[in-house]
Amino acid sequence: NSACNYDSTATCDDSSCLQIDACGDCGGSGVAGCMDMTACNYDSTATCNDGSCALPGCNDSAACNYDSTAGCDDGSCEYSNCSCPADFNGDGYIDVIDLLIFLTNYGCIAPGCQGDLTGDDQVNSADILEFLVVFGTTCP
Repeated sequence: NSACNYDSTATCDDSSCLQIDACGDCGGSGVAGCMDMTACNYDSTATCNDGSCALPGCNDSAACNYDSTAGCDDGSCEYSNCSCPADFNGDGYIDVIDLLIFLTNYGCIAPGCQGDLTGDDQVNSADILEFLVVFGTTCP
């Protein structure tokens, strides 16, 4: 009785049982996958979108335009001629003073939080990991 067209009144199996395909269609032959041609994991055989699309962007956390949601690197990472987001006091160095400023903002949940290095509108452990990568460096 796992068939999607199960008939409880049937008295014999006539081999007409159908199953639900990957797209949720009874008796279909759908293939679930990413149907967005701009995505890193585009699947040309997919007949329904399964929500798995990974969009390209800069996925190097050392870059100033790092995108934590990027599914693959598209070569757009910037390493020079950009602001120094972890230099919270603007003195050109990422040091203990910046760490103290970061810690006073830890837990902030709002757009524009000072210390939000991942761009997710909150200052949390993901941001401290980004901060530690650049701690002790000089801004370009």
